[in-house]
Amino acid sequence: MVPADVAEPASRQYYAWMAAAETAPFAVLDDIGVRDMSDGFRGDLHTIINHRVTNGMVTVYTSNIALNELNTVFREMKPRLVDRMRDLCIQREFGGVSHRGLRRA
Repeated sequence: MVPADVAEPASRQYYAWMAAAETAPFAVLDDIGVRDMSDGFRGDLHTIINHRVTNGMVTVYTSNIALNELNTVFREMKPRLVDRMRDLCIQREFGGVSHRGLRRA
């Protein structure tokens, strides 16, 4: 169990970040769907995206998962959130080889 003197400040900071992500005039949500998410984090991400979409806020999403496949990430049988995202998106596909992890001389 996390001691209260550690948990409370961490919780306040987390929810401050949540509020900033919801209200920033411009946000980049990077690597949507790439990492394993807890149900709690998935719910928080859903809340942020839903708020931003509902309010028509400028948001850039990056992912190596196609938009029409993101419903599996959000565990939605009917892709409501993805449909809302799609309504405000311009999709751009980038091809190429990943350079992550390559050493540069």
